[in-house]
Formats: sequence, structure tokens, C-alpha cells
Amino acid sequence: MSRLLVFLLLLTVPGMVMAQAVRPAALITDLTGAVEISQGKQTVKAGLMAGVPAGSKVVVRKGGWVSLAFTRGGVRARLSGPCTATVSATDVTVARGQEKQLERVKPRTGGALALAGGVNFQHMGGTRVRNLGQGLVVEADPFVLDTTPRIEWSSAEPLNSVDVSIMTRGDNYDELLRVSLPGNVTEYAVPAGKLEFGQSYDVLVSGVAGQRTLRARTRTVEVLDRATSAQIRKAAAEAEKLFEAKPSDITPLVLLLSMYADLGLNSHAIALGERIHALRPQETAVLNTLMRFYELRGDLKRVRELQDQLKNSR
Repeated sequence: MSRLLVFLLLLTVPGMVMAQAVRPAALITDLTGAVEISQGKQTVKAGLMAGVPAGSKVVVRKGGWVSLAFTRGGVRARLSGPCTATVSATDVTVARGQEKQLERVKPRTGGALALAGGVNFQHMGGTRVRNLGQGLVVEADPFVLDTTPRIEWSSAEPLNSVDVSIMTRGDNYDELLRVSLPGNVTEYAVPAGKLEFGQSYDVLVSGVAGQRTLRARTRTVEVLDRATSAQIRKAAAEAEKLFEAKPSDITPLVLLLSMYADLGLNSHAIALGERIHALRPQETAVLNTLMRFYELRGDLKRVRELQDQLKNSR
């Protein structure tokens, strides 16, 4: 199955310059207090969603703690300060401190929640607002979980009417449905029985503004296969259960966000990202990630709002 959002740029700790490009062994999924990452002679302040390379040391000061999730093997660990720990490719060990300061959780058999490899939250920042359309923009996800997705659009000017068309992709473009809506309507829920799991479709939206016809750029939407859709729903339920049991640690939510990003489920990522932002409003990495998801979806108004928040937080 194709994936739109596999971010293969280098994952490195912000501010740390390495002689050789290294994929991180773990991702910081939550932290409180003073936490630092050291590799060789370089030490930087740790941040949420930062990658931690194998061979580096995690220094947690008194009163602080940090949660890590490993890509290989799925180990999750929480370190409580004061302590220093060494990160390997699949695990972490206490180098200075006591073993009781390390809580290690291995993924349970049959669990669906995991850190998606290849998702690069650090390089999702620096969003530049792109012009996605001339006046009319479709805000549709590249991938959806079910066969009844909601399609949304926005227009820079008032519309008299809107037409929505969905067509199959392939050698022959067959129109599955066409619906005409009033100009003040900005969303449409695809009815059951039209789309199929594992198939891709083109979504076209056009509107009439006065005497002119506006056409948005065609967006392609793929319905995930049944097995992947079921796995994601299972992971979401697992994340909610874990977070409910320990609401002070947002690790389950960050892991689920990585899965949404990996599969291009932008609407789900946006909703979860906004939730994480409300829980950790001081974390700029969350704002950068949210901006990228909103831009990919086509909601440029929200991108600009988040850019203002980011400027005011500095």
C-alpha cells in the first residue's frame, strides 16, 4: 500500500551536529523538567518529539523525567531524575543513578500501538504557506479509514452553488457520484455503498461565484484496506486506554500521532495534534507539527493562526 507521509529526512536532535547522518533509536514522547541529550562533546536541551541516536546519553536533572519510545522492538521507557542513561539501538540502561529510576515497558503481545518508523516530526517544522488553489480549495485527506469520508472545502469568495464529483482512478475515469449543493455548504459526507476499501478516487469540487466558475485542484483520496483500518482503530483504542490509566504521560498519544502521520490520516492527526497542543501548549514541536498537517490538508487560515502563536511563544 502506498503511503503519502513517510518522512525520510534525517532525524537528529535539534541543535546537534553529527559527523554522519544517523537515524534515531528512540523518540522523546514526553518530558518534564530539565532533560539533556549528550553525544560526544555535544549536549543539547531535550525537546518533545526529538530523536535520540543510539550511543547518546540522556541526562535527567532532579525533579525531571522523560519518556522514550524505541522504533526497533517497541520498548517504551521512563527515566526519573536525577540520573544518566545510555541509549542503545533498542533499549536504554542506567549509567548513573538507581535502577528503580528506570521504568521499562515492553509492548504486549497483540498490541497495535507502536512508534511508526520513518516519521520525522523534527523536520515537519518551518511550514511555508503554499497557494493550493485559486479561490476554492478542497480540504481532503490523502488517506481515509472508512468508505464514508467527509470532504470539506473553503472559498475566498461567496459561492452561489457547489458541485462535488467523485471518480474512480485508472484507465477509465468513471464518475461514481455528482451532487449539487447550495453555495453556503462547505462539506459533504460520502454516502455508504459508493466507495470500497483499498481503492483510490479523485475528488473534484467546483463552485459558481457570480458569473464565474471556480475549480479547485483535484485531490486524490485512497481508502485504506480493511486490515490496516482495523489495526489503526485498535491502536487508537489502546492509546486511549493507556492515557486514561496515566494521564500525566502523553506517550500513547504521540505514538498514535506517529501512526496517523505515517499513513497520511491528516484529519485524525490534526484532531490528536490539537489535543496534544492543549496538554503541552509550551511545546513548539507540537505547533510545528500541527502547521504541517494543516498545510497538507489545505487549511491555510489555521496555518497562519498557528504561525502567530509560534511567534508569540518565543
